[in-house]
This record gives sequence, C-alpha cells and structure tokens, in this order.
Amino acid sequence: MFQLNLAQKLGSYIFPVRVWKGSSAENPVLELFYYRGEWQLGTEDALYSDGSRYRPLVVGFNELKNELRRIRNVLVLGAGLGSAVNILDKMGHHPNITLVDIDEVVLKWVSELLPRQLLTNTQLVASNAQSFIQETTKTWGLIVVDIFTGRTIPDFVASEGFLRNCKKHLHSDGCLIANYIVNDKAEWENFFHTFSTVFPHVKVTEIGYNRILVAKV
Repeated sequence: MFQLNLAQKLGSYIFPVRVWKGSSAENPVLELFYYRGEWQLGTEDALYSDGSRYRPLVVGFNELKNELRRIRNVLVLGAGLGSAVNILDKMGHHPNITLVDIDEVVLKWVSELLPRQLLTNTQLVASNAQSFIQETTKTWGLIVVDIFTGRTIPDFVASEGFLRNCKKHLHSDGCLIANYIVNDKAEWENFFHTFSTVFPHVKVTEIGYNRILVAKV
C-alpha cells in the first residue's frame, strides 16, 4: 500500500506528487501521482485516471443520469485506477462493476487504492479487452470503453467487429460510453462513421481533444 506523509498530502493541493515511476509488461512508462486528494495514473503522454474528477467519465455518466438509476451492472474496458467506481459512488450509484485491464500492475493498484467498501461490488479481471468481450457470456446494462495506448486507441477498438461484440453484450435497453482522443481528423471521422453504424443513437461531447460518445441501444 502506498503511504504519503503529511507534507506530501499538503503539497498535493499545489501540484501533483509523484509517488511511483517505473514500467510494467504492458506499459514502458507508468507513473502514479497523488493530486488534491485523488490518485492519478499516467503514462509518458497521457493521463488515464483522476479519481472522481476524471472528466471523460464524469461527462459520460452525467449524460446518463436517468438511466443510471436502473442500471445494476457495469463493464469497464480499460480500468485506469477505478475512476468509474469512484465517480458512480459520488453520484450515489453502486452497481456491480467489472473492471477489465490487460495490465496486472494497474489492477493491483486498483485493489490497493480503491476504498474497501467500493471493492465489495467490484470485480477485477486481467484480460485483453478484445478477447474478453468475444468470450464472455454475460450482458451488462452499461459498457464503458476507455482503452488507449498512450493517446491512441488500439486498432481493434475502432473495428466494427469489436463494437458489435460490445453491443451484443448489452441489455436490450443498455448504454455504451466510449472515450476517444482526436489525433487525426480523418481517423476520427472514420471511427465515428463505424461507431454510428453500430450505434445510430449516439451523442458526442467534446472536451478539448477528447470525444465522449454516449450511445443507447
């Protein structure tokens, strides 16, 4: 478990305090920060988690405020440090949540840093997201796709096959949130075309370079 002294905790309200820097089998650069009472997960060029402040998911969940009241189970592909769990808890929702991530180091941190009471309804799965969604037999009320290599989504995330597999594992009234970072306008347009082919009922919210796609079946 990561321990911070008082000076670090106070200093974190001025600037992010780096607690750990290293690498894992999946990420050549991994950094763990503590900033204003929240844990942040970073790589060389991207921030993957920011506790209950993680804006892509804050925006996505706020778009589904009414739907969240009835959703009992959530699948998150790309765990970060469990921001989805923190945000839903802050909003007063406590569904059963499955966090899937290929990086076992990241999942270990989730198990250490999430409050004990939030882990009760949280399942951690070390798996490639593409393989997981192909092989699972379960369905969910909400699926979150927040998968990146640096600032780029892996090719499989942009494929129609992967998106249709996600749709297949949603309830008949289910929803999907996807986070996308625009690095190239043409690539984004291609992704959106594919996404909207699979999920015609989609709303896009822009946050800087991020595009938050919220779709309903």
